[in-house]
Amino acid sequence: MAIVERLRAGPATLTEIGEPLDMTLPAVLKHVRILESCGIIAGRRVGRQRHLRLRGAALRAAVTYLESYRVFWEARLDSLEDYLKRVDPKE
Repeated sequence: MAIVERLRAGPATLTEIGEPLDMTLPAVLKHVRILESCGIIAGRRVGRQRHLRLRGAALRAAVTYLESYRVFWEARLDSLEDYLKRVDPKE
């Protein structure tokens, strides 16, 4: 999540992504590769550096998918809240 959050601010190099994380650069690269394989981020090499950016289309598709379940889960959570109020009326 931290990688995606960082890239929301704009493109960055792999080194810039890894600096604030408590991970080795190879571990960061492993996460980056997974995000690339999912189409969430795109990377390109410039010399010895790897430049990364978010891919908006992939994120929009994920949001659309998750949004389709929002109404379902809101209804379920409302039902759970009602149930808990009946079981423990102190709340």
